Amino acid sequence: ILELIARIRAILRRTRNQESLPRVLRSGPFRINFLQLDVHRGRTNLNLTLREFRLLEVLVSNPGRVNSRQELLNMAWDPDGKPMPKTVDVHIGTLRKKLGDTDRSPFIQTLDREGYRWMLPVSPGEG
Repeated sequence: ILELIARIRAILRRTRNQESLPRVLRSGPFRINFLQLDVHRGRTNLNLTLREFRLLEVLVSNPGRVNSRQELLNMAWDPDGKPMPKTVDVHIGTLRKKLGDTDRSPFIQTLDREGYRWMLPVSPGEG
């Protein structure tokens, strides 16, 4: 029952985030379009998978806030799947590569045993 409650809460959070976010956000060099589910860096479409896009959506929806692996699993994965928390690490690694994230200028910060956070300011962008 606790797992069911957690899954329902995750779905509600996802729905609330989608309703409250602008259709387009800008963050650093990125333009994130939530209607078209795409991310551009300059003129280049980064061609994120749906899972990568969902992870990015959770992170940019809460800039500066630490999101635990479990929170990211709850928000970015479908409730019927049962991925392991380390799965998040693999997907974050792939997302970082596509974003062009580097150690010297990270977009996504890793906090050991805590989770991940988006490091860039976020603002509404034009549609």
